[in-house]
Amino acid sequence: MQFLPRASFVALLSAGIIGVGDRAWAQTPEQFYAGKNIDFVIGYPPGGSNDTLGRLVARHIGKHIPGKPNVIPKNMPGAGSFLAVNTVFNVSPKDGSVIGIGAPTMPLDERLGTQGVRFKTAELNWIGRTDSLINMVFMWKTSPVQTIADALKTESTLSGTGVGSTVSIYPTALNNVIGTKFKLVMGYKGSNEAMLAVERGEVEGHSTSWTALKVAHPDWVRDKRQSRSWCRSRSRGTPSCPTFRPPSISPATTRSGRSSARS
Repeated sequence: MQFLPRASFVALLSAGIIGVGDRAWAQTPEQFYAGKNIDFVIGYPPGGSNDTLGRLVARHIGKHIPGKPNVIPKNMPGAGSFLAVNTVFNVSPKDGSVIGIGAPTMPLDERLGTQGVRFKTAELNWIGRTDSLINMVFMWKTSPVQTIADALKTESTLSGTGVGSTVSIYPTALNNVIGTKFKLVMGYKGSNEAMLAVERGEVEGHSTSWTALKVAHPDWVRDKRQSRSWCRSRSRGTPSCPTFRPPSISPATTRSGRSSARS
């Protein structure tokens, strides 16, 4: 089975390609895949950036696999893509007939002992990633938290999805490493729903990817409705999303992507 992790979209997330299984097939890969269907498991709900990228990959990846199999995308959201990753690792056939996409923070979640992890990333075969992500935290224009200095002093609420998603893990890491006071309100089904919660005033902000925000709500960026955002990337970010740099602390940078794997 093959698996693509994100965030995350994802998660998948969003993600790169991984997999597990015995490569000692009696058939050649072309003979095995000819006329076959491959399930492409997307660990996120429909409509988000992980879903969009996952379906884009599913549309084209079959042409690059020997035997040119049909690739069928299937959404399996839950627990920040852990439901899909756990299914790929523990249940799906280990013959290369399944591809998945899940959170790019899977190895970190496993290392930290995050609740719900029932997989071993070292036993997955990582195939690649679909995108290089700039991860960010943004605040709504009415939030009293408008700077990193504010976030260190004032508690603010962020909408969250599952415990294994980049939506949750980056604010948690910031809280533990530099002392921000982000409070996660969990339980939203996906990043789209979590961002709508910001617009409705249920929370003050959200952690997602710069790409996801621009795709889902370009008007927010254009009209400056999300008044402040901080990015986490090896690059210098963008004018609208400067690289995260807390006061008196060197730049906190990460590099992530949407990953995939197979079993």
